[in-house]
Amino acid sequence: MSAKEQSGCAQRICCPQFRAFTLPFTDATDRSFMTVERPFKCDICYGPPCFTCTQQELAVKDMQGMTIATARERKYCCTSCCTRSFDAMDATGKLVYTVHASECSSSRGSNCCAPTCFNSTYDVDVNDPSGQLVSTTSWVFPGCNCGGLTEATNAVIRFPKMATPQQRAALLGAMMLVEYAVIEFRSRKNNQ
Repeated sequence: MSAKEQSGCAQRICCPQFRAFTLPFTDATDRSFMTVERPFKCDICYGPPCFTCTQQELAVKDMQGMTIATARERKYCCTSCCTRSFDAMDATGKLVYTVHASECSSSRGSNCCAPTCFNSTYDVDVNDPSGQLVSTTSWVFPGCNCGGLTEATNAVIRFPKMATPQQRAALLGAMMLVEYAVIEFRSRKNNQ
């Protein structure tokens, strides 16, 4: 399985945090079996995790182009100083999971200085609609050589045991949104 982002040069350079993209997942025969699509949504007052005006979102589509899951970031207005939350929904818009990406900690420990050589994993908690913790997903530091030379990301997605394929697609969509909205944001902020 492989995936390569397709996006416009101007958006990648001028407003990379909000860029639109298409991300087709292909198998070994180069056949696309799933696509992640994100619309361009600029937020002029973007100050996460404390303040956001525009919800970042994306859709997961099957090989026929039908939406099978969506994910969106919750809006904030000074209600959270440390954690950003993302909703993973099925094709009907029903909440499947809520993902919490905290700058401070997760159920597995501290997220300070993560993912780096000082703290190797940035962990996000995955809760079911009732708020019960069902899984944790980690972004893993790839090591000093890869981490310093590339913009590659290593993520370990732990799907809940009883998750259906549609629920897994919803969680994958939420994790992709966390990647683009949180992990890339942290990386850019650290490289300035």
